Amino acid sequence: MILTLSLLSLFALSTTGTFGAPTEAATVARQSIPLLRRNPSPYDIGRLGALAKNQRDNVILKYGGQTKQRRSTGYNSIVDQQYDSSYYGTLAIGTPAESFDVILDTGSSDLWVTGSCGTACGTSATLNPSSSSTFQNLSTPFSIKYGSGNAEGYLGQDVVQMAGFSVSNQGFAVVDSVSEDLLTSPVSGLLGLAWSSLAKSQQTPFWQTLAATNVWDSPLFAVQLTRYTNASNAEMLEPGGVLNMGTCPSVA
Repeated sequence: MILTLSLLSLFALSTTGTFGAPTEAATVARQSIPLLRRNPSPYDIGRLGALAKNQRDNVILKYGGQTKQRRSTGYNSIVDQQYDSSYYGTLAIGTPAESFDVILDTGSSDLWVTGSCGTACGTSATLNPSSSSTFQNLSTPFSIKYGSGNAEGYLGQDVVQMAGFSVSNQGFAVVDSVSEDLLTSPVSGLLGLAWSSLAKSQQTPFWQTLAATNVWDSPLFAVQLTRYTNASNAEMLEPGGVLNMGTCPSVA
C-alpha cells in the first residue's frame, strides 16, 4: 500500500510539472554565445608523423622494443688440417680488411690472431694493427692456456668479418707470444665458438654477438666436418666441410 501511494505521488508530481498550466507567462532568458573559427594547426601531416616517430623511438630507447631487421644466413668453407687434428676457417679483420686463417675451437671462446711472434708464427699471416684505421688498442693484457700450448698478447677492437657477416667493434687479442707447436702454417690464430662465460678476454664471442643482434634467420650455427683419419692417400690439408651461420643445413 505504501509502495502504491509513493508511485501515485511521483506520477502526480511529474504530470503537474509537465502538463499543469502556469498562472503567469514564463519568461525565458536568452544569451548569445559567439562562435569563433579556430586557426588551422601549424603542423602539417608530415611533421606530425615525424614527431610521432620520434616519440616512439624515445619510448623504445627507454623501455626496449623490437625493430625490423633484415636476417640472413651465411657459410664459411673450412679446411681439415693434419688428418682431422684441427679445422680452420677464414675471417677478415680491420679497415682495409685483411684475411687470416683461424682454428675453429668449440672448447674455448676467445678470438686471437698473431701479431709479431717471431719464429713461432712461421710463414703464417700476421696482424699489423697500425695498418687498420679502425683498430683500437684496449691496453689490456691477454693470456690463455690450452692443452697444446699458450698464447699471450693484448686486447683490441676492430671490424671482424666472416661468412658475409660483420661486427664493428669486435674484441679480440693480438698475440705476440705463442708456444712453438700451437700453430701450424697457414694458421694465424684461433676463433672460439663456445659461450662468453669461457672467454679469458671477457669479450663477447663473434658468433654470439651475431646471434644476439638478430641478423641471422635462426640464432644458431652448425658445423659439417669431413674425416680423413683412415684415408691412406689424404694430404696434410684437405677440404674440411662447412661452418653454417644462422641455419642448420639439411643432410641428404
